[in-house]
Amino acid sequence: MDQLAKKYARRDRLLRLRRRINRRLQKLGVRDVLTANELRRRDALLQTLFFIPFLRRLGVRANHISYLGFILVTLFNVLMVMGYFKLAFLAGGLGILTDALDGPTARWKDPETGRDDVTGWGTFLDHSRDFFFAFSFGWEAFFRFGSISIIEAALACMVFLSYFLIMVAICIKYQILTPPFFAPVAVRFTAPYWRGIITRFSAFALRELQTDFWGRSQFLLLVVGVILLFAGKFMEVAPLIHAAYVILGGELAFGFRNIISAYRAEEDAEDE
Repeated sequence: MDQLAKKYARRDRLLRLRRRINRRLQKLGVRDVLTANELRRRDALLQTLFFIPFLRRLGVRANHISYLGFILVTLFNVLMVMGYFKLAFLAGGLGILTDALDGPTARWKDPETGRDDVTGWGTFLDHSRDFFFAFSFGWEAFFRFGSISIIEAALACMVFLSYFLIMVAICIKYQILTPPFFAPVAVRFTAPYWRGIITRFSAFALRELQTDFWGRSQFLLLVVGVILLFAGKFMEVAPLIHAAYVILGGELAFGFRNIISAYRAEEDAEDE
C-alpha cells in the first residue's frame, strides 16, 4: 500500500509540475500555433457551417459525435470485408468528418453559462477514434491487396513501434498502468476513491493527449500516408504509393523526435 501511495504521490507531483509550466507559458504568451489556429479560425468556421450552437442546445455533445465516429469506422471495416467499397468509402469519409466536428463542438462555449464541453474522457475518446481510423485504413492499405512489400512491412512495424515507445514513456511518467485493485476493499468502494481516479485520468487526458504541434503533425502524416497508400493500391497508381512511402518516412522522423521529447520530459520530471 505504501508503494501504491508513493506512485500516486509521484504522479500528482508531475501533474502539478506540468500545470505550473503551462501557467508560465501562458503568462509569456507562448501558444501552440496549430491549436491557436484551430481555436481562432477553424472552430469558428465549422461551428457556423454545421450549426454546432444549435446542436449543442438540442443536447448533442462532443462525445456523441465521437461515438458516432467509432460506429462509422466500424461500418467502414465491415463494408470493406463484404466488398461494398463505395459504401465503405462513404462511411470512412463520414468518420473523418466526425473528427473535424467533435473538437469544435467540445470547445464551443455556451454564451449564458460560459462553459464548454471539454472533458478528459472526451479527449481520450477523440484520440482513440483517430487511432482506430488510422489503424483501419492502415490495415486495409498494407494487407488487403494480396501482397506487401518489404518496405511496407518495415514502415508498418516502425510506425507501430514509434507510437508504442511514446505510450511507454507517458505510462512511466504518469504511472498510468498502476492497477486500482491494489487498494484495500474498504477504500475501493468509496466515492472519494473513484472521484480521485477520474480526476487523475482527466488531468492526464487533458494535458497529455492535447498534443502539441509535433504530435499533431506526426499523426497527420500518418493519416495522409495510409490514405495515399490505400488509394494508390486500390487504384493501382504507383506515384501515390511512392508518395505514401515518403510521407510515412516523414511520420517516422517526427515520431523519433517525439520519442526523444517524451523520454526527456520524463527525465526532467524525475529531476524536479
